[in-house]
Amino acid sequence: MFGIISLSLAVVLQVEVACWEEGAQLRLNGEFSAAEVLLDRCLADEPDNADALVQLGLARLPQGDRAGAESAFERALLLAPDYLDASIGLARIAYFERDYGRALFLLDGLGASTPESRTLREDVVAAREAARGADTKPWRIDLAYGRSGLTQGLPDWTEFSVALSYNLNDTQILTGRIASAERFENSDVLGEVRLTQSLSGGRGGYVALSGAPDAIFSPELRLAAGVDGPIYRQFSGRLDASVGHYASGTVSSLSPGIERRFGANDGLIGTRLILLRDEAGDIRSGWSAYGEAQLGPQIRGVASYTDAPETSEGVTLDVEAITAGLRFQINDTMGVSVLGVHETRSAYERTGITVSVNRRF
Repeated sequence: MFGIISLSLAVVLQVEVACWEEGAQLRLNGEFSAAEVLLDRCLADEPDNADALVQLGLARLPQGDRAGAESAFERALLLAPDYLDASIGLARIAYFERDYGRALFLLDGLGASTPESRTLREDVVAAREAARGADTKPWRIDLAYGRSGLTQGLPDWTEFSVALSYNLNDTQILTGRIASAERFENSDVLGEVRLTQSLSGGRGGYVALSGAPDAIFSPELRLAAGVDGPIYRQFSGRLDASVGHYASGTVSSLSPGIERRFGANDGLIGTRLILLRDEAGDIRSGWSAYGEAQLGPQIRGVASYTDAPETSEGVTLDVEAITAGLRFQINDTMGVSVLGVHETRSAYERTGITVSVNRRF
């Protein structure tokens, strides 16, 4: 009798663990498709089984289904935040997609390193250094031209800008930009110098100084700075701040934001809070939401909606804006973008288009 009971308990225990363990064994044997089918069946019965989710991600990854693997790993981490194999799986996906900063961020966040995580980290660092060394074109030029039509019979706006950037080293980029703008038959010429700094773990920041001599609607002098970087899995945060002196007074702003990336290049969505102290000393606020999506091998779509105060005519006005456009990467050194915008302001509406070209050399 005792033997029968022991045998029954063994059978029950085997039933409880055999499903995802059998899937894991199929994966280890290289039968990835069969493992995925079995693990999907396991999860239909136990949707909160973190072990099955991790094995599912590991089975999908060698089949090229990175999005499916990423989804499985993230679901596993929601159930078991300290699941090491799930975090390493996400880091490996970032490595495959050449998002080396995010891969290092994920690996650096592991509480205890393993031989697998240490080897992956070495591969990521080596790949990042190789990618930096392969970039033999340190210069970049950006040209942009925009024209807008206004309602109420108001004259058109036009703007032309040219920016020249140079990679000082592996982590710093220096950019100089000049923009000429005409609004309501008044013209300003704005100059800007910007230093961008890359930090470890996919983090970065910038500082920029700009100004326009004899400014009418542009800032006479403006200082801006910002930082950004990954904060949790596929989520990144950023914070921008600025203070500028206009003919009408001093305007300062603070803008925190968060965005969620889908793979290294598939796309992203994000939102930002915009806080502003205008020239009269009043505190004003607004927000924006934006997104990007890879529409083809060399085409990317972008769109945004903004409802926030803006200092663009020498005074601060509430502006509601919708933008949409396409970016075309013609080859490794040249890209083109076309962006349309429609704005609603208190006194008029503006509809415009901007075409820009960039080239590395």
